[in-house]
Amino acid sequence: MRSLVFLLCLAASTATAQDRWTGFYAGAQIATGRIANAADDDGTVAYGVHLGYRRGFGKTVIGTELAYDQLDVTGRKGNDDHVSRLGLILGLDRGRWMPFATIGAGSLTFRGPGPRQSSAGQFVGLGAAYAIGDRLDLSATLRHSAFNDFDNTGVNRPVDTISTEIDWRF
Repeated sequence: MRSLVFLLCLAASTATAQDRWTGFYAGAQIATGRIANAADDDGTVAYGVHLGYRRGFGKTVIGTELAYDQLDVTGRKGNDDHVSRLGLILGLDRGRWMPFATIGAGSLTFRGPGPRQSSAGQFVGLGAAYAIGDRLDLSATLRHSAFNDFDNTGVNRPVDTISTEIDWRF
């Protein structure tokens, strides 16, 4: 009887661990980084929200995420600058930890004095998430985005950020 109870508890804990990273989640993030081009190198702080879905397949986690960040770019106070992203996530289930890589497409928009400028680009990143509770995750992501020929000006706008995110799984 004890063996049966032990096996049932082990199966339940294994299922919980496998399901930990499966499902929808939403959260908020804050990031710091730089937006560079040949003429200048602007520091930025970004804050935003995201929504995603992940699915565990054994020790592999695959997902997608949609994110929006408002930018506070040095020297551009009072402007409506933002970036939006849609990406894929490939992670490794390590119990409470999930190291991951991300890749996707995004849009960078500068609005302020003068005409609106916007361009599509792509990004790659590496990060790790930690389940701090049954439904709460804390993660960090290092991301490189490339917005080449920004707004058809011939200027490349690489963006490098490091962010901290908090997710609520539902």
